[in-house]
Amino acid sequence: LKIDAILLEMEPKWQEAIENISFDNSKIFIKNIRKEKWLHKSGVIGKEHIRFFDHFLKQGGEIIAIKKDYKNWNLADRETAKNIIKFHRKYPHKKLMVVMGNFHARKKPFILNGKKFIPLGSVLSKNSLSVLIRYSGGGIYNFGKIKLASSKFSKSRINKLRISTDPYFDHEYVVGRTRPIHLL
Repeated sequence: LKIDAILLEMEPKWQEAIENISFDNSKIFIKNIRKEKWLHKSGVIGKEHIRFFDHFLKQGGEIIAIKKDYKNWNLADRETAKNIIKFHRKYPHKKLMVVMGNFHARKKPFILNGKKFIPLGSVLSKNSLSVLIRYSGGGIYNFGKIKLASSKFSKSRINKLRISTDPYFDHEYVVGRTRPIHLL
């Protein structure tokens, strides 16, 4: 899979910090994002992300912060989708990967706690593939540590991209046990 650019679900004001992600010196990146408390508490970026982004940048890749931030979730996702479409039209030859949370990546609207959400994945659905990240166990950090129930994924499914059984996604990728990290 050849990717030219990663579009990241972070606001453009974090572009400089993103461009300087280095796994060997991740403390600089963490120090930069501490300036906004919700961001480093959210779990948006974890150790695995930093390792992947560092490797991608060293290979000559480009990472671009693309998120539009609004208090209204649906408006933020719609405007972020417009940013992605605009970027793709400007650089149609580039192969892109958009990294975002699973709720944002969904290809269909959904209802949660009685409220309808229209994710940016549903706006991009005709021109993209969405991948659900599943975990076989462990924990994640998303505004607090969350223990994940161990799932009975066969070893043949771990670290493999497959067609998704979830109607909101095209594919799924099962990660082995994961550890939560808090960027404090």
